[in-house]
This record gives sequence, structure tokens and C-alpha cells, in this order.
Amino acid sequence: MLLACVYLEHLPVLVELERYPQLRGWPLVLVEPGSRTVLDASPRATGVSPGMPLSEAQGRARVRGGAGRDQSLAADVEDAGLGLAYVRLDNLFHLFGGLPRVTAALLHAVPASLYPRVGIAPGKFPALVAATQAAPRKVRTAPEDLQAFLAPQAVEVLPVDWRVRERLRSLG
Repeated sequence: MLLACVYLEHLPVLVELERYPQLRGWPLVLVEPGSRTVLDASPRATGVSPGMPLSEAQGRARVRGGAGRDQSLAADVEDAGLGLAYVRLDNLFHLFGGLPRVTAALLHAVPASLYPRVGIAPGKFPALVAATQAAPRKVRTAPEDLQAFLAPQAVEVLPVDWRVRERLRSLG
């Protein structure tokens, strides 16, 4: 099975900046509605991670409430949270005529202003890593040797709670 990870880095932040352009250039932290946890943070909000308690993030950046999530997805698409979806590609090859056309369709399905990145791999985690390494509006396919591909990655790519990443970083 081959998967694509469609990754929209900082999607909630991009949406808020479209709504409130006066916030551009500021460190920005978004909070999950009705919650006291960080939903997303702009790159300028250094040291702030999704899932972090609001009390940890306060004082580091401006804090805003975030919008709700869109849950409407097709059968071969898995919602993996805001700005992240996995698409099973096997069933799409015959519809589009191969991998290049499928990935082009994925990139064109997302507005260019959201800077989509697509990663291709036989599993979710390597597809995610490939997507995070892709340039905006580009596709990156993980190499066949996944062990060699994943081994040098930083702890930030792990899809775990921010506290686990902090602990792993402290261990070196």
C-alpha cells in the first residue's frame, strides 16, 4: 500500500492571518476553542508547540482562539488533524493514470496560498516525514531504504506529545 501525506504547515495560523492580516510578523499562538491547550503556533512563537498548556505558552506570544475543524472527507482520506491528511493512493492510480498525475491532483486540490506539501511513502510516518521535507507546493517521495531515511531525523518530526519531545531533547 502506498500513502500520500498532505501536509499544510501551520494551517490554523495561516487561516487566522488571512482573517487578521494585522497579526502578520507577530509571534502568534492559537488555542483550541473551549480548551486551555495550544492548537498551533506561528514559527515566530519559538518554544511553543501544539498540545502545550496555555500557561506554558503565555508570555511567549500573542494568543488567539482558533476555528473548528472540517470533518468532511472522502472514503480513502484519513483526517489526521488540522492541516494533515493521509490519502491511500493505490485506488487512485487507475483514475488518474499514475503517481505523477495523482500527486499533481493532490497539490491542485489545496489552494496554493496554503503552501501544501505532499510526502509519498508506504506508511504514515515516513509519508509525514517526506511531506515535512518537501518544499511548499512540491512532492517528496521517501526512498526505498526507510531506515536510512528516518534514522537521522530530528526529534521534532515525531508525532508525540510536546513533553515527550522535550524529554527526548534533554537526553541528547
